[in-house]
Amino acid sequence: MHEHPYPRFAYVLSGTLEIMVLGGKTYRYKAGDFIAEVIGQWHTGRNTSDTPVRLLVIDQVVPSHSNTVLRLKKIVQAWVLSTAVRAIIPACDLWVVAMEV
Repeated sequence: MHEHPYPRFAYVLSGTLEIMVLGGKTYRYKAGDFIAEVIGQWHTGRNTSDTPVRLLVIDQVVPSHSNTVLRLKKIVQAWVLSTAVRAIIPACDLWVVAMEV
């Protein structure tokens, strides 16, 4: 479960991605779809196909900020993310990356 404080867009390269918004709707995206992710709402995603989900992700963030807030981080404010998690969720001005879910 996570949320985004800044705009995040994605293009689905392959697979079928289901996004579930906490207390809200469920969305399904397939290869060729463009996604404008929800901002400031807790959500999670999962692959609902046999094909790996591959995304081209574009984040628009304030310099030196991350665009992914993990729910655990919100619950335990003083907890510091491990180096491994910080490597997975880098802070950058514009992040374009192919991801597999």
